[in-house]
Amino acid sequence: MEKDPWKNNTVTNKNKLWFYVLLGILVLYVISGNKTPDQSKTNSTQIQKKEVINSEPSQYLITQCRDNISSATLYKKERLNYIGSDAGNVVIVYLNDFGKAFKFRCIGNNIQLYAEGSGSWVTM
Repeated sequence: MEKDPWKNNTVTNKNKLWFYVLLGILVLYVISGNKTPDQSKTNSTQIQKKEVINSEPSQYLITQCRDNISSATLYKKERLNYIGSDAGNVVIVYLNDFGKAFKFRCIGNNIQLYAEGSGSWVTM
């Protein structure tokens, strides 16, 4: 009569301990992430690039953007006001006689108008 290898096998406390130790290591590995050193370098580089992009534009770029918007829309330059930058791009607002504000953004020589309904920038 052959002995059944699956009968009467007991799980010892030592086996349970090793199981929980390996499970804990696996959980810690998943939580800490599995980034390679190359991926860590890219993330820090991307952060540095974003910091450079978020710098304030020069007065020359603001004036140039105001001139471009004025020539494209025929709005008076005095009514085009600089309100800040969006990822390093000049953002200018125009307030009409009825209190409606129009936002413009200059990316290079391109002018974009902010569409409130869709929440996106539309190239003019």
